[in-house]
Amino acid sequence: MTIPAKPIYIHSFSHRCGDWIPIEEMQDAIDNQAAIHQLSRLGIQRFSKLQTSLNALITENLERSLGQAKLSADDIDATIFFSTTLDPYIQHSDVPMALHDLGITRAIPYGVFYNQCTNHTQALQLAQLLCAEGRANHIAVFGYDALDDNKISRILPSRTSVYSDAFISCIVSREVRKDSYRIDSIDHLYAPEISQYNRPEDALHFITAYSRRFSEICQQSYKNNLTSSNEYNFLITPNYNFSVVKNLAEIAGFPEDRVYRDNITRYSHCFSGDHFIALQHLEKANKTQQGNRYLLTAVGGFVTFSAVTLMRV
Repeated sequence: MTIPAKPIYIHSFSHRCGDWIPIEEMQDAIDNQAAIHQLSRLGIQRFSKLQTSLNALITENLERSLGQAKLSADDIDATIFFSTTLDPYIQHSDVPMALHDLGITRAIPYGVFYNQCTNHTQALQLAQLLCAEGRANHIAVFGYDALDDNKISRILPSRTSVYSDAFISCIVSREVRKDSYRIDSIDHLYAPEISQYNRPEDALHFITAYSRRFSEICQQSYKNNLTSSNEYNFLITPNYNFSVVKNLAEIAGFPEDRVYRDNITRYSHCFSGDHFIALQHLEKANKTQQGNRYLLTAVGGFVTFSAVTLMRV
């Protein structure tokens, strides 16, 4: 898609995880001993289990994001909430209640729920379009995922990683704010053909198709930004195991010293939260500076690939 002429910026990150539990203690550990042993050997050590209510998480994190941005509730023109695991019958009212308690009452609410671990990049694209059309100056973007261990295993397909509960928030603005990143491009690529390779005997077909599509989305981002992988300071992938991240870096054309991997052992895979949490950690560690460029890659449900190019300003 065409990049809006006026740039927009993402900033004021906040996140909250829950209790940290060793992967050996996950609910279905007895049935997955081989997978747990392999994941532990490849860097996946623990996962987060959230017990805090969604209402409280929204209040805590949006208050923090607004405070960092030095914005009031009235400054927010729109909100975008994204989630894969939201229970629409139990938790739906938590969102408007929390926003009301925060005083965010005039902002138009939007939601993104379909594309799992690329919900956040689609939320950013929606925010980009709202800002480009002049419908919003400041947008609160926030996401929540907490897995029900009674319904699904935390182990990702192909033993890629382990799901970890998290809440994340940030602000997207039309103007430069303190410690912000300019969003230079957001690209998505839909690859539904990969969904057919879901049996163990399809592993080779899956890896081949996945690698080809991952390469395509990276090349698309380089083309749109008139760059190559050499002009990026960091590749930030989801928190997959070390072996998977190494393979993705090779496909994207990044050497190991320019791949962000610090959060793999600390967080495991926080659904749509890995990128925002990584940027927050880079800021705290003083590993970012003006002019740094970042490529954020993800895939949702193994069918929707995304690549986001950010520039630290």
